[in-house]
Amino acid sequence: MTALYDRIGRDYDVTRQADPEIVRRLRVHLQLRDGRPVLDVGCGTGNYTIALAETGLMMTGADVSREMIRQAERKSDRVKWVQADAEALPFPD
Repeated sequence: MTALYDRIGRDYDVTRQADPEIVRRLRVHLQLRDGRPVLDVGCGTGNYTIALAETGLMMTGADVSREMIRQAERKSDRVKWVQADAEALPFPD
């Protein structure tokens, strides 16, 4: 599975970007104050992770694909990026 997402990750952003209306709705539904830490599991190349960070959240993005994380790292250093499997996250519960 990781190899598949590493392959997909190379061109993932050619056709994808964060939708501002979805970002706005996520903020409303999350009901979090600015500066709150949020973990985005399965963040891919980080489009929504970055967009949410730009609204004031303290974002960490995790994805199993090294290539997806590499793409995300190129776009933003405002987010902490971690390559990790959702079934074995390196964070406390």
